[in-house]
Parts: sequence; structure tokens; C-alpha cells
Amino acid sequence: MLWQGHEIHAGVMADMAISRQHRTLGPVLTLQGKLLDSAAGKFDLLYGFPNAKSIAVAKRAGFPIIGQLRRYSRILRHGEYLIRVMPPQIARPMGWLFDVFMDVRRWLRLRIGKRIIVDWSRSVDPGMDQLWQESPHGNGLVAVRDSAFLRWRFDEYPGTSTRYLYLREQPAGPLLAWFACQTEGTTLYVRDFWSRDAAKGLPRSQIEALLRSARLDSNAYSAVSVEYAAAAEKLVGWLAAGFIERAIRSIVGRHLSEACAHICDLHLTAADEDE
Repeated sequence: MLWQGHEIHAGVMADMAISRQHRTLGPVLTLQGKLLDSAAGKFDLLYGFPNAKSIAVAKRAGFPIIGQLRRYSRILRHGEYLIRVMPPQIARPMGWLFDVFMDVRRWLRLRIGKRIIVDWSRSVDPGMDQLWQESPHGNGLVAVRDSAFLRWRFDEYPGTSTRYLYLREQPAGPLLAWFACQTEGTTLYVRDFWSRDAAKGLPRSQIEALLRSARLDSNAYSAVSVEYAAAAEKLVGWLAAGFIERAIRSIVGRHLSEACAHICDLHLTAADEDE
């Protein structure tokens, strides 16, 4: 990972397994202590995503909260959602009309701005390395988003299927941005992303291009969802594109060297978890 522009090594804490009869504070703290002992000298930082019941224990073990991973979603097809509050014979036509209105507005917005060419792919594009090398990384905590990481995290991960949406300003030109996406039901989940502007926040135009591509996709997605931990200024584009916060999880961490002390600015996504 990078922190303030310098390379550090971080370890992601996964789940602990404790026999039911020993699920008290003592064994948990013992495991956490051994974890710290084994990580000393190997990592600059340990971080994790405990569930709500484990937050107090994590704090007690010396892992303070360093950020929040928030899930945001944007509805693409409103008919099924309106059925919850009105009769189906009214909800579906109203939902369809609203969807068409949003499609036209999104199309006009993309036409007015800089031209963005989109392309779906099942594999990592070598241009991701060039994009990572040439884009600013900021001073926050961010994993190295190169092709080696993405192949390991997505392409070689068993039991999952990942599609990449590539954004360019001209055909065969260098990458402007990418989104690593997976499908669950009728929702398109953005597991990871990066762009030339990611260090300061994706512009709305790139997010609108994602939404339009999802809307036109043959899978007929009903919504797009993303999990993202970042400063408020990096969320402006997502919120402007209509994403709404749906859930929040705490991120805990402990620095094991002065190289990563006082971490506060983050760029973490679902790709940075232990799953």
C-alpha cells in the first residue's frame, strides 16, 4: 500500500475461530496479542473490518477505528421499488417514465461534457499499469492498483466472475478510468475502481458513464452499489450522481511502525477486505 506517497506493507485481519465454550474476552485478547507479535517486523499496519459486535473487543485489543466503509447505491429501475408504496398498475408506468427521464438526462449530460468511450471486458487491461503509474496517488492510504493486484484479487479469485468497465476519451487510447464489477441478483456491485482523478475524487461524468453502461446492459440491472471509505470531498461525484448511503461499517487499524502513524485519509473499497 501507499501512505503519504511512501510504500508500506499492510496486513488484513481476517476472522478468528474460537470454540463456543471459550468465547470470552480472554481468548480473544490472547489471539489478538499473538497476532500483533507475529506481525511485528513484517507489517507497518494491521487493519480489518469487524462486525458490529466485535468493535468493542477490537478497541480493547488496541485497534482503534480509523475510518468507515460506507455502502452507497443508485437505483436504475424504479418500478419495482415504487410497488412498495403504491399499486403495481401505477408504480410500473411511473417507474418506467422516471427511468426514461433519467436516461435522457444522463445522455445529455454525457453529450455536453468530454466524450467518454466505454468498453466491458472479462480480463485485466495492461493499460491499468500505465494509468496507475501516471495518475496522482494522493497522501491517503491506498493499495497499489496495478494489474498484478487486480489479477490476484479478481481474475484468479475462485468462485467469482468479474467484469471490468473501461473508460477512454478516444478509441484505443489510454485508460481514463476503470471499474471492477460483479453481479449479485439484479444489482451491479462495484468492487473496486481507479481513475486519473481518483486521488481527489471521481468526477460525476465518469460515474454517470458507469450508470449509463449498467442501465443499457443486457443484464437489466435494477441498481448499482459500491462500498467506499474516503474523505467527504472524494464522495462528491458519487452523491451528485444520485448514490445514497445504505449501510456503514467501521474499519479498525493499528500502526506497527512510525511509517504509517496517524492514518486518517483513506481510499479503501471492497477489494481491500479479506473476502
